[in-house]
Amino acid sequence: MRVESVVADSHDHGASDYLGGISAGVILIILAVTYFIYPFDFHLITNYFGSMIALQRYIKPPASLLMTASFFLNFVGVWSVVLAGLRLAIQKSIRKSIGDLAGAAFDFFLAFLLISYAENVITTEKVFEYFIIGALLLVVANIVTQFVFQRERHLSTH
Repeated sequence: MRVESVVADSHDHGASDYLGGISAGVILIILAVTYFIYPFDFHLITNYFGSMIALQRYIKPPASLLMTASFFLNFVGVWSVVLAGLRLAIQKSIRKSIGDLAGAAFDFFLAFLLISYAENVITTEKVFEYFIIGALLLVVANIVTQFVFQRERHLSTH
């Protein structure tokens, strides 16, 4: 391994910790904003899970919970796009930026599924089917990205 790559890796790690800390704070702010825009009684959640336990079967969550979750996911998706831009500008890390963009795409996808489910556009079975397909596509994209960047790094060290 070259000295330059060690220095670049240690520099990149420090910057990612810095952006990671900022990101954690932003997620907490998004959570607070979500609660202020969509205030709900926590008893709604406990009653929902209590009903499922009592009936011993799945019950569709209240639309208000689904809409709240979709708002949060959309907001986190927007932050992930901003974070990808920051990583690219500050760290010059294409790989991490692509990872953030993939996360944003998945957040937007999940938000879309929840909204569609809340509005009875798709069934429970379809939500799970689309979720599994989306998760598998994300895993495949991650594997391909890791392979490409690992190969690129390997070629640059020789």
